[in-house]
Amino acid sequence: MAIYKEGEQIGFETEEPSFMNGSLHIQAPSEAGEYIYVLILIFEYMGTVSYVLVVRVDMISYNLSEISKYKTPYVGDNSKDSHIAGLLPVPHSYFKQQYISIESSYKPYNLTIYYEPIADSEYEGEWPITEPGHVLETNSRTNALVVFSMIDNLDEVTFAFRISQSDGELDEPKYNTTYTFHRAAFEEKYGDLTMLGSDIVLLEDLLAGKKSAMKGLELYVWRDLELTGNNDLYYTLLMGTNRNKNRGEVYDMDIATSDLKVIKQKLSMYSSGTYLFIMHDIEIDKKTMIEIGDDLSGIIKNASISIGGVDFSDRLTVDIENDKSFEFVENNLSIIMSSPKESSNPMDYIKAHQMEYGNIIKYGNEEVLEYLLFQFENNNVEGLRGQLIMRICKVLLGQRNNVMDESLSPMEWFDKFDMRQEIILPDFSYDGTDLVEKLVYETEIEKNKSNRGGFTIIAPRIFGSYEEENKLKVFVTTFTSSYRLYGNVLSHESGGIVPVAITYIKNSDGSYSLEEYNRAMDGSYFASSIKEFCTMPVSGKNINGLADEILDNYGDYEDIKKLERENLIKHLNANNQYGVYIYNEHYDQPSELIPLN
Repeated sequence: MAIYKEGEQIGFETEEPSFMNGSLHIQAPSEAGEYIYVLILIFEYMGTVSYVLVVRVDMISYNLSEISKYKTPYVGDNSKDSHIAGLLPVPHSYFKQQYISIESSYKPYNLTIYYEPIADSEYEGEWPITEPGHVLETNSRTNALVVFSMIDNLDEVTFAFRISQSDGELDEPKYNTTYTFHRAAFEEKYGDLTMLGSDIVLLEDLLAGKKSAMKGLELYVWRDLELTGNNDLYYTLLMGTNRNKNRGEVYDMDIATSDLKVIKQKLSMYSSGTYLFIMHDIEIDKKTMIEIGDDLSGIIKNASISIGGVDFSDRLTVDIENDKSFEFVENNLSIIMSSPKESSNPMDYIKAHQMEYGNIIKYGNEEVLEYLLFQFENNNVEGLRGQLIMRICKVLLGQRNNVMDESLSPMEWFDKFDMRQEIILPDFSYDGTDLVEKLVYETEIEKNKSNRGGFTIIAPRIFGSYEEENKLKVFVTTFTSSYRLYGNVLSHESGGIVPVAITYIKNSDGSYSLEEYNRAMDGSYFASSIKEFCTMPVSGKNINGLADEILDNYGDYEDIKKLERENLIKHLNANNQYGVYIYNEHYDQPSELIPLN
C-alpha cells in the first residue's frame, strides 16, 4: 500500500490493512486533507488487483447552489452577508456560527464571522491555537475563498473563535483565536474571484482540488499605430482563462504598457512555478520575441514560459456581437422581466432573478454599456425594460454617472446624463526630506501600485529603522489605496493594510538599493511571520518588543487611516484637483457623494 498527498508519497504510522467479515479495514491519517491510497491485492494463483481510493479527512463540503443565491456585489447587505456566513460549513464540529460584524464604511472592507461552542463542553486540545496549519485555519482558509467569491468588494474576512458560550451578546475580546485572510492574496493565486463566484461548477471543482482557477498568466505583445499613435511594442499581462480574450481586454490602455520593466515588476509578485504563456501578433518577428522571453526568464522562480505567434485579428474577439454579448444581455433581461408579473416594482423583478441580473453586471464591459445606452437613443426603453436598463447602466457607470436624482424616469435620466471622463493622475509622491521616509514611500508605491489603472496613495506607519554595517532595515505598516478620478468624483477602487520589513543595502555613493521585501503572511502565520522578520539586518538578532508593537497597532490603525486621507487630499491639491467628492456606494441605499477638499 502506498499513500499520496498533494502528489507526493507520504508515510505515517499505521496498521497494515486487514480483512474482517468480508470488509477491508484501512487506517486513515489524523491530519486533515485529501489522500490517495494505492492498494495492490495479491490473490494466490489468481494474480493481482490494483485499487486507487480517495480518502478525505476532516474536509468540509459546500452547498454552493444555496450559498450562491446570496451572492452580492457589496459587503454591508446584512441579510445576504448573514446567510453566506450561516451556510458555510463550520471549520470544526465543536463550533457553531453565531454572529457577524461588518466594516463597510472605510476600506479595507471587512467581514468578521464569529464561532462559539455548540454546547457547554470542554474543548479538547490547546487553546488559544497558535500552531500554523491547524484544521481550524485550513478550513477557515477554504471558507475564505467562498466568501470572497460571493461578496465582490470584500477586502478582508476574519474567522474568530471562542471556547465558551456567549450570553446573547457579541463580546469580541472573548474570541481569542482568529484568522484573517486578504482578498489580494487569493486573487494572486486564483485570479478574478468575482468571475469565479459566477461559475459555481468551477468553484466546486476548485474546492475539491480537481482544478486550478488561474490558468497561469498570459502576456500579449502587440503594436497598433492607430490606437497608440506610435509603432512601439505594447505589453498586456492578463490572468489565464479557458476562453479566448477579446480585443477590449488585450488593447485596454489602462492595463497595457510599452515599458517591459512594468511587466517585470508585476511578474515578480507571482509565486514560484507560475506558468507564463507569451502570445504575440504574427507581425512581430521571432528574434524580437526570443529577446523578450530571455529578458523575462528568471523573474518568476521555476516558471515555465512558452512563446507563440498568433493572428490577433482572428484569435481575439473583435466586437461584442462576435461573442454573442448582445444576445447574452437580452436573454438575461427577458428572464428578469418574466416574473413576478403582478408587481410594478423593478426591484421585485431583480430580487426574483438575482443570478441573471448579476450575470449582466459581472460580464458587463464597455461594449455592453454602449449597447445598453444605445437603447435610449433608439427609444427602446419603455416600461419595465427601461427601468431595468437604467439601473444596470447606473451600476456599470458607477462614479461616471453624473445624475444622482433617483426620482427620474429612464428617459429623464438619459436626457440629463453626461458621462464623467477620467482624469489621469500620477501615483502619490513624497515631498519630504527624511531619508528613511523617502525610501519607504518610493518602495511601497513601487510594490503596491495598481495594475488596473488609476493612481495609488500610500500611508506608512514606520515603527523603526535599524542600521547594521552597510544595511538598513525598516519596519512599517502601510495602508495602500487605489483610486480613479472621474471629473470631480473620486472612486475608491481597492485598499489594504499590511505590515512589512524592508531591507536596503548602502551603496558606495551613499545611496540605498532595495535588497529584501518581506510582507506579513495570512492566517495563523500572520503573527509568527512578523516576529520572524523583526530582526537586525545583518546579525539577525531579535529586536525586543518590536513585533508586539506592530501587532498592537494592527488591531487599531486609525492613525494610518487618518494619514491615508491626509495624503489623498494633499495629492489632489498638488495636482490642482479641487472641489473633489468621493463616491460612496451602498447596497440598499442610494449612492452618496462626500466632499473631500
